[in-house]
Amino acid sequence: MKHLLTLSTLVVGLLISAGMSAQNNFGLGTTTPDPSAMLEVTSTTQGVLVPRLSSLQRTAIPAPANGLLVFDTDVSCFFFFTTGAWTNLCSASVGPQGPQGPQGPQGPAGADGVDGAPGVNGINGADGVDGIDGIDGINGNQGPAGADGIDGAPGVNGINGADGVDGINGIDGATGATGPNWSINSMTYNPNGTLTVNTSQPAAVSTTGSAWLIGGNALTGTGNLGTTSNNHIDLISNNIVRGRLSNLGEFFIGTTNTTLAGDLVNGVSNAVFPWALNGYSANNGSGVYGAIQANTNTQFAGVQGESDALNGTAPGVRGLGLKLTLNGVNGARAGTGANTGWGGLFQNDLGYTGIFAVASDARLKKNIATINDPLKLVMKLRGVTYEHRLDDPNYSDLGLKQGLAYGFIAQEVETVLPELVFEKLIPHINSSQRSRAESKPAELLKTVSYIEMIPILLEAIKQQQVQIEQLQNQLNSLQK
Repeated sequence: MKHLLTLSTLVVGLLISAGMSAQNNFGLGTTTPDPSAMLEVTSTTQGVLVPRLSSLQRTAIPAPANGLLVFDTDVSCFFFFTTGAWTNLCSASVGPQGPQGPQGPQGPAGADGVDGAPGVNGINGADGVDGIDGIDGINGNQGPAGADGIDGAPGVNGINGADGVDGINGIDGATGATGPNWSINSMTYNPNGTLTVNTSQPAAVSTTGSAWLIGGNALTGTGNLGTTSNNHIDLISNNIVRGRLSNLGEFFIGTTNTTLAGDLVNGVSNAVFPWALNGYSANNGSGVYGAIQANTNTQFAGVQGESDALNGTAPGVRGLGLKLTLNGVNGARAGTGANTGWGGLFQNDLGYTGIFAVASDARLKKNIATINDPLKLVMKLRGVTYEHRLDDPNYSDLGLKQGLAYGFIAQEVETVLPELVFEKLIPHINSSQRSRAESKPAELLKTVSYIEMIPILLEAIKQQQVQIEQLQNQLNSLQK
């Protein structure tokens, strides 16, 4: 009862201090309200604060009257109710153009204008058809013969006649004296691969061609090892083919053909040697290096690894740091261009057993400030449930989660926190798998930095806790 009396006294005090005039209207900040106004508020330091409601609260008002005015905190704008609907004052627009009025009566005809200058003469007509030729006259007498012309050039010679019959062979001459006897003393391969033949006569003959020597050749230029015909070269040890240089230029180790089309160098393991290809480095370099050259249009990687193993722990690519100071796998970006790539991209589920850390050292940062009014930012955000469009062929192989998901809509977050939204390229998994024939370009999609939401939510909770404590103190004071 004490609180009811205090409230009544407060209302009466406001009415008296506002100024109630004899003409049945009220003034706040003035004792002479305008006669045309039921209520006039006058101030140079304060305004009128109408009821503030969320969109859900506004639309839940039962039977709102025409002209009812509220402020919607979800969209930060005034709304008024008229003709059965709420109107947003921030997006009000000019109404449609009214119908055209009737046409007025025709005015009196004006006076004739001055005659124009004569026009240009027209184009002459076409010539008439030629008349019929007259009858030919009688031939005149033949004139005297003219002088002889110059002789023409001689004609081409005719074809030669057939050869005559060969004559009889003459008598053989006497046999010459017998030449000296000789023999090959030795044949020697020179360091450059040529062969020198030494004979019993004082003579030595060397070949111009070279052979490949088992001990190696001492060449003065580039040597050629291979075939000039369309044939392979097989590498054999222990009478077993160990590899092949094909007639197309492919090089195989452990096999004589390619496992997948397109291999320039192909190593195939076996039970004795299960590791098909290894690279080791004890110097300032990499054990394995792969690079995609500039201006190359491909969906594949500089180093491509794919696994189709029976067990679930055999990854396509694995990196192990054998010391705690080393990185198992390191992905990074460098260079220039649009910020659409990734330092590391995992498509489908991502798991880890240690920490998920973000570089947050104070030495890396500047312009540090506490987040201003975080609760207002949070109130503008909308958390949603959704399912990915896995039935759409444009998005079915991007590695998206199946079933119900919780999160944000990037386009909505962008209107509140544009610094947390980025456009990134996400490749199609089927297009980057070597055994697939699909070749689609990567999808450019909006992404949200969810982890940066954490400090905003933290500060919003702290701000809300301050408000809760203030309201609790006010409630405690009213209950005294």
